[in-house]
Amino acid sequence: MIAGLPANLETWSNAGANAAQMAALVVAGWWTYSRFIRQRQPFPRATVELVITHRQLVAEHTFLRVVAKVNNVGNALLETELLRADVYQVLPVAPETAAKLADGSLVPEEGREAAWLFLDSRTGGWPGHIEPGEWDEFGFDFVIPADVTTVFIYTYIKNVKQKKRDLGWTVTKLYDLDDERAETRERTEGALRPA
Repeated sequence: MIAGLPANLETWSNAGANAAQMAALVVAGWWTYSRFIRQRQPFPRATVELVITHRQLVAEHTFLRVVAKVNNVGNALLETELLRADVYQVLPVAPETAAKLADGSLVPEEGREAAWLFLDSRTGGWPGHIEPGEWDEFGFDFVIPADVTTVFIYTYIKNVKQKKRDLGWTVTKLYDLDDERAETRERTEGALRPA
């Protein structure tokens, strides 16, 4: 009986090692699932902030600068390929918009957004990428009529990882061009920054 004890001990030891390996594989599989599949780590996550400024150029035209600040808040590389910015006139109410207001079709029944007067659009291809935890800026320049006092701005950044579907990040903003306080505050803050 004592002679067979080492053989039994070795069998039990091998069985224990195999069970430990199986447990390690199960734990590794669960960790992989929770980290990469359930949390969707391979797909980028971003926040987008719009920074808008303007200056009157001449009596008839205003320069409008729209900057999309894209922050990669995920753990995946965020590739940039296509960015777009559209500008629409809100105020003063254009004749086309007034007609839609009068007949109740400014916001279509089946739609979600008002059909403002389209002024201009910029589309840019910026091939590159933003590392996790980093950010980048993408600027769009417009020259619009000086009598426009409020614009609606729409921006879109395509999610390159979603090739089969047209997904991405959009940000919209109403911006008042006749806000004297914003212009003064902007000039003061710029003057206080060290060179």
